[in-house]
Amino acid sequence: MSERAGVSEPSDARGVVRGGVALMGAKALGVLCGFLLYVLLLPILERTLGAGAATEALGVFGTALSVLNPLNMMCAQGTLAAVSRLVASGGGSAGGPGVRVRDESAQGASADAIAWRCARVQLPGVLVLLLAYEALVPLVATRVLRDASYVPLLRWGGVIPFAYAARCVVQGFCNGTRRFAAQSLLDSGSSVARLVGVLGGAALGFGAFGALAGFAVSAMLVALVAWTVLRPARVAPAALPARAIVGFGAKTMALTGATYALMSIDLWAVKALAHPDPAVTDRLAGYLTASQKIAQIPWGILTALTWVLFPLFADARAPDARARLVRQGVRALLLLVVPVATILAATARPTYALLFPGNLRAMDAAGDTLRVVSDPLVVHALGYGALALLAVCTALLTAGGRPGVALLVVLATGLASTLGVRALTPSGSTYGAALGASLGWGAGLILAASVLRRLFGAFADVATLLRVGLAGAAVLAVGALLPWDGLAVLASDALLASVYAFVLIATRETSIGELRAVVRAATGKAR
Repeated sequence: MSERAGVSEPSDARGVVRGGVALMGAKALGVLCGFLLYVLLLPILERTLGAGAATEALGVFGTALSVLNPLNMMCAQGTLAAVSRLVASGGGSAGGPGVRVRDESAQGASADAIAWRCARVQLPGVLVLLLAYEALVPLVATRVLRDASYVPLLRWGGVIPFAYAARCVVQGFCNGTRRFAAQSLLDSGSSVARLVGVLGGAALGFGAFGALAGFAVSAMLVALVAWTVLRPARVAPAALPARAIVGFGAKTMALTGATYALMSIDLWAVKALAHPDPAVTDRLAGYLTASQKIAQIPWGILTALTWVLFPLFADARAPDARARLVRQGVRALLLLVVPVATILAATARPTYALLFPGNLRAMDAAGDTLRVVSDPLVVHALGYGALALLAVCTALLTAGGRPGVALLVVLATGLASTLGVRALTPSGSTYGAALGASLGWGAGLILAASVLRRLFGAFADVATLLRVGLAGAAVLAVGALLPWDGLAVLASDALLASVYAFVLIATRETSIGELRAVVRAATGKAR
């Protein structure tokens, strides 16, 4: 095992696979906690507020988070990515092309010293960003959401991004040093704490505000634990120039914020454009929030692999090594994201009814039909699959030192999605908003794949795209024939997963032997 700048390199692929398994396990727990959060939040709100008011409160909570989440993730994953890349590269190419560290002592600094320097530069920058956010809250509430009652919620939520940034300095340090187990523990702890905090706050009877306050308290507690237990060793900060950290970190944070804003465009459109009555738009937002949380399964689990590929790609120098990583990473993600997205699309109606019966009661009271929630979920399921792949492509561009290019791709995607929701939301309400956003995400994925191939010479083999596409089409075709409702939808999911696996094996895209090899690598067993 060799070391450079305090960063250990795995001796073989098994370490990377185990790291991926650990991070995907943490993300799987995060997805589970996210589901439980919204599935349990609705009945808690029903108990304290009543059925119709509960769906509206869910919509208020979801809409407030749709504003806060881009900022949360900008400060969280943006910080994580910047610290990880600086630590993984030993500070030697902090800003990518165009920003080079000239101080040889900085290039040879330890991972701990680099992490401390990042904290001293990035966290004050986050505070400045949050002050600007607080000043803009009234404008966002009145101009974007067209509802001034959101101002107190959005102001209180402003403490969450700083807590996220503080925690993710430590997570970025763990990722850059390839301590994937420690990183996964922090990720898991954050998910569980958020679940407990949100549900506890809502149970106190304060509705959406109580839920958001519980979120904020849990975020601050996890940040405190991270810096108490896993912080870098106490050493003098590295002599990295602030402009090198800010130059890369600012682009990364902007990219992350823009990416997560893509996930909010349809909810903003429903709140602002679907109906002139704020109470009605809150109810529609409650429906759409539930649809989003179901459809975000591919996003939540599969983007965990990004944090395995990220330090490897940042550390790779040879063009053929980077091209190989792109092909292998994209293929693995396609094999996983397509079945999840297509199975969700094929079982949208019974899945929504099973997970969010409280919203169905609100629909009956308001005279809404099931299509108000099921049609957007069909579109969302496929759209979020495309968005997950887009996020991985832009993460690889960032790890390769091209965060500015990745940001341009995301901004172009945002423009396409904005045009889509503005055109389709007034006539199609929740379905039009979901469709407009998803069409924009698909266009962005095509653009990102083209840029990735142009810069690094690879994306995915055409044969792989065709075989995986055929397997996904088979899932949709068989799913259209299945009438199962209620808990029987779980058996339907298992059957559709078997159909997907059969087509992949029949077309020789994968094999039972390959699956066994992955299991052996994940468990550390020899051949």
